[in-house]
Amino acid sequence: MTNKEIYKEMLIKIYEDQHQSMESTINYVFTHHNKLPMTFINARRELTDSDKNDVIRDICYPF
Repeated sequence: MTNKEIYKEMLIKIYEDQHQSMESTINYVFTHHNKLPMTFINARRELTDSDKNDVIRDICYPF
């Protein structure tokens, strides 16, 4: 899996857990950073802001 795929997969799981609220999802990532899987933390660290924005956009606007 690529870093982008790892990041997207985990973000989708968090997004679903947060009742499809992207604001809550982003807040969760920041407040629970140390409790998230290391693969996600590493992927998040390696991705550019543009890549992260693309993933978030894909989740918010899937069609």
